[in-house]
Amino acid sequence: MVKVNVKKCGVMHIRRKGVKKTLKEFYVDGERIDVVEKYKYLGCTLNEHLECKGMIEERAMAGARAQSGWLRSCSAMVREVRGSTFKKLMEALVETVLLYGADVWEGSRILESVEQVQMRAAWIFLGVGRLHPRVSLQFDMQMVPLRFEAKKRCSEFWVNVLRMEGNRLVRMVMLEAMGLRGKVKWIENLKQSLEEIGWMGVGMEELGRVLNGEVVQMLRDCVWRAVKES
Repeated sequence: MVKVNVKKCGVMHIRRKGVKKTLKEFYVDGERIDVVEKYKYLGCTLNEHLECKGMIEERAMAGARAQSGWLRSCSAMVREVRGSTFKKLMEALVETVLLYGADVWEGSRILESVEQVQMRAAWIFLGVGRLHPRVSLQFDMQMVPLRFEAKKRCSEFWVNVLRMEGNRLVRMVMLEAMGLRGKVKWIENLKQSLEEIGWMGVGMEELGRVLNGEVVQMLRDCVWRAVKES
């Protein structure tokens, strides 16, 4: 028999803003489970309105800690890291932390906090001040702004779900959400992200003919084109 640890559980009433929170109480083996306003699952924190702001702020703080530890280690061991090695280490050790869960950020526009961590690396690498134009730093380092990287990951997630077998629950849920015509915020922001990178008219019939790796490369190329146009 499985024993449920009630202290590690929580009930979150997911709803639109303006809808009153449920007054129902929930019990397991006579122990009441707390009704919470936010919950962390697999390292991602969502609130009762499925907003990602708290998750993004947590990612920014975690990324800043990862970056500081990495830079201290580099300074202590090899004094400095230059060239493409710096960028690869930044992507592997910091951006992976910053972008954990970005697949569900719906291409969010509130990514300034994570982009500040990314730009700090560019300021350190090029030895310039914080007032230096951001765009020139990103192009000097061939660094995709994280708001565009988040759009790419959200789009990859959309492609991967729609390429699943038809009986997969997550695929059925996404198809239903896409048919609700403007009532699901994540879908609407996804559509905007796809439009911004030129993928709005892409269908599963076309994607079914290419490999996953090719799809990822196509998305990367389209994102870079969008970055340059921006």
